[in-house]
Amino acid sequence: MRLIVWLLLLAAAAVVAALTFGRNDGLVSIFWGGWRADLSLNLFLLGLLAAGAVILLAMQALMALWQLPRRAAEWRALQRERAAQAALREALAESFGGRWSRAHKAALRALVLHRDGAGTDRDFAQLAHLMAADSLHRLGDRAQRDDQLQQLAALRRDGGSGRSDDGVRLAAAQW
Repeated sequence: MRLIVWLLLLAAAAVVAALTFGRNDGLVSIFWGGWRADLSLNLFLLGLLAAGAVILLAMQALMALWQLPRRAAEWRALQRERAAQAALREALAESFGGRWSRAHKAALRALVLHRDGAGTDRDFAQLAHLMAADSLHRLGDRAQRDDQLQQLAALRRDGGSGRSDDGVRLAAAQW
């Protein structure tokens, strides 16, 4: 059905073009260095339209080429952010599974990926530090757990949103 509609529209466009361009009374003469070219007005207008389309396409291609390095950098940053998010989800899954060493490694990997990507999401970093501290507590490494808590407190002082404050306090009280 869609094909029939397109064919009808194409036929209507052909009829309108034939009625519009059927009378060819205009003439365009181009003089260049002793040479003369006579073109019908319809051919000249079609050539002008085609030249405009070619120039527009060339400009769009150049703009796309010019923006390619910026878009590649954005794509790489997005890939790093996705990898960091995946590492944090892995830390959470390993923590729920009782594999504390793997959870700690995944949380540290999430932190490293987040820092390498120049991440500005403080909530992400706070959650990763909290996951690392929790897994270290479960492993019985109190010194490194306290170090993770100090890094978490430093993040909160530097302008964190405070959404994880209750979770940090509750976890510290439980430990």
